[in-house]
Amino acid sequence: MKTAVVEAIRRLQQNRVAAGVVLLTILTAHLSLVLALNPPSLFGLSQDDTLYFSSAKALSEGRGYILPSLPGTPAATKYPVLYPWLLSLVWKLDANFPANLWGAVALTYAFSVAAIVLTYLFCRSLEVPRLQSLGVTGFFALHPTFIFYSARVMTDVPFTALALCLLVIARQALRKPSLGWSCLAGIACSLCIAMRLAGIAFLGAILLVFLSSRVWRRALVFFASCAPGIAYFCYQTWMRLPSPPPAPFTPDLPGWQQTWFYYTSYTSFRHLDSPNLHAAATLFLNQILYLISAIAGYFTAPLCEGNIALWFLGTALIGALIVLATAQCVTEKVFLLEIGMFVIYAGLLSAWDYVEWPRFLLPFLPLIVMMVTSGVWRQYKALRVPSTGWVQTAFLALFLAGAIGMSSAVAWNYFREQRLVMPEVRFAREITMPEKLEAYDWIRKHVEPGERLIATEDGLAYLYTGRTFINFTVLMPYDVYDQPRLTRDLDHMSDVGRAVGARYWVITTGDSFTQLQAMAEPLKKRLDQWGTSLPTRFRSSSGNVRVLALDCASLTGSVAAERQKEPAGSATSTIPSVSRPCPKG
Repeated sequence: MKTAVVEAIRRLQQNRVAAGVVLLTILTAHLSLVLALNPPSLFGLSQDDTLYFSSAKALSEGRGYILPSLPGTPAATKYPVLYPWLLSLVWKLDANFPANLWGAVALTYAFSVAAIVLTYLFCRSLEVPRLQSLGVTGFFALHPTFIFYSARVMTDVPFTALALCLLVIARQALRKPSLGWSCLAGIACSLCIAMRLAGIAFLGAILLVFLSSRVWRRALVFFASCAPGIAYFCYQTWMRLPSPPPAPFTPDLPGWQQTWFYYTSYTSFRHLDSPNLHAAATLFLNQILYLISAIAGYFTAPLCEGNIALWFLGTALIGALIVLATAQCVTEKVFLLEIGMFVIYAGLLSAWDYVEWPRFLLPFLPLIVMMVTSGVWRQYKALRVPSTGWVQTAFLALFLAGAIGMSSAVAWNYFREQRLVMPEVRFAREITMPEKLEAYDWIRKHVEPGERLIATEDGLAYLYTGRTFINFTVLMPYDVYDQPRLTRDLDHMSDVGRAVGARYWVITTGDSFTQLQAMAEPLKKRLDQWGTSLPTRFRSSSGNVRVLALDCASLTGSVAAERQKEPAGSATSTIPSVSRPCPKG
């Protein structure tokens, strides 16, 4: 029986047709899981997708790369242009929103297919046997995180596909003397940068590996081929000046300044969030901890998140396996290109405020899976050497028990726990969307096109109504560690409305969950206070969406009410009084 199984595995390893059938089966399963999420229902779940799509609309209309949903229609200096440009083709083919959302989803899914196929080619380029390559590809393609973002109008999957393409081509360029591969690697790297600026990390990593390998001509050709990406990176980060705000910044409206910078300049927002070395170091160290947790989370979340002991054990075990595998690779001088790209990419992102590691690490999920599995296999082989000692036998038994237990937990988490989260998100969106459409319909009928409004889902509201929207505030990540500063930012939640002269504020019951999770509860309390203080102009059928009036009299009264709720002589309250007319832009 054992011989028959070994022979079957050997034949499968050598049979390309069988491998193609398995790969096609994986793609079919992935498509069915993506469609089960009803992708258009997830549109607007994050602010990014609506800004991408609204900017794409402006591009298709010949208005340039702008943020048409914001007051003043500023230049889009927050995101690279490649993905919105691709989405603009969807608008040109079908300008009927929201029906054209299926076209945007189809675009993302095309990159999903490419990413799955490239994962298999990536494994094979590292000389991983065919059967193991299919295993890694299947784990990646059917992973709930990858499926979830395959159903979103976001850059995560397109960037993943481009990064995997670059990994495959760069490996070939390192192995083969032909300069054509180096040229292709440079073009692929430029596309990564145009999709997401963090792709600049790939340039540095590949160049370092080429130079350390003393392949000077290939390094030069690669660098020259990256010229478009380098030029675009310089233009987007240093040469392209953000548009001036539609209302001036003033000391009494700090909430307006940080919100505007969040939309238009990550660099300026970062400077506000980290005004000193202590704040910057705190955020950086926490990002490193989140990075380690997110890597383990691909295998253990959400199963271990509810128990600190299980979370620590799972994170420590996965982290140890990856460290051991990395050390072995460095010793044997294998996978240095891929590990270098990961380290520099992760290091670059760690300096950013808003890093959602599970989606940002998707390009390296296949590598992470290979490192973890190879780490387990190496430890097993090290412990299985012939020996008569009882200590080694005990260690081997303990290792096998732990490996079986961990594998069972990962399998349970992968096939059940992680897959329960996505339908819940979809269900929540489908339940609340009809009430939002009621509010958008009221706005189209009762609000003039030139008016400015406040809404958390500002891009979504713009696409449905054609009116100008902006978020009420963007709380800074460091506020999690600085309670007085969080209180100050919450006190200035009315700054944006006052600065742009907004007349209406669209509030939903889920607005408090759109920013960092640690801020949800205090933010909800403030939103509830504003909701009861401002006059209601529209209420949805179930009361989950309201349109509140923001004329100067009601805004002044609401601010006064907020001040009265604070303890007398409170040192933490900095709610400004309104003693002047609200500006109208």
